Amino acid sequence: MKDPLGPERDGDKLIGRKIPNQFNIRETVVMPKGAWDYLDWLHSEGYDVTKWVRKIDTNREPEKTYGEYLLERVWVEWCHRYRTGQKCPNNSAPRDYDEYLEMLDESGLDTTETEYVEPTLN
Repeated sequence: MKDPLGPERDGDKLIGRKIPNQFNIRETVVMPKGAWDYLDWLHSEGYDVTKWVRKIDTNREPEKTYGEYLLERVWVEWCHRYRTGQKCPNNSAPRDYDEYLEMLDESGLDTTETEYVEPTLN
């Protein structure tokens, strides 16, 4: 099996946090620091991260742990935001972004990228 993809950085340490699953039961999830940094960034941008992680857990495949699935979904979310020109941490693509584009292409989905432009104040 291929290593799971995600917003990991070289040298990232694994960090565990208790977060609610789809049943609102707090479960320990262990992910690389970069994944937690991304979720913290989303929260700082005003997103309801707790609601988001509970919702995505409803689609988790039975053979995956909550942590594995969440790491994968964080990576997909970051890739999607970057590809569609939405604001991202440091406005940069996550690790293995090219593999995300390949997955879209293989699925017959649009791989068009839109560059993020910082909003200007008038």
